[in-house]
Amino acid sequence: MKLILEKQFIDLVNNELKARGWSRSDLAREMGVRPGYITDYLNGRYSPGTDVMERFFDALELQPTLTVKRSKRHLASA
Repeated sequence: MKLILEKQFIDLVNNELKARGWSRSDLAREMGVRPGYITDYLNGRYSPGTDVMERFFDALELQPTLTVKRSKRHLASA
């Protein structure tokens, strides 16, 4: 489950960067960190904790939401 959340986080940030026309360097500047920090998380080198995710969300002015879906296989066995 952790990997799924990380992938969703990475996809969300990358999609938001694209929608804004921002580079990772732009996000780094907004967050006050070096560009390598952004790259390390978005390439999966480090797993973001809630504190790191919050920093990304704050910089992008996003409200985090959590959606939990059950797989079709899980629903069929219930």
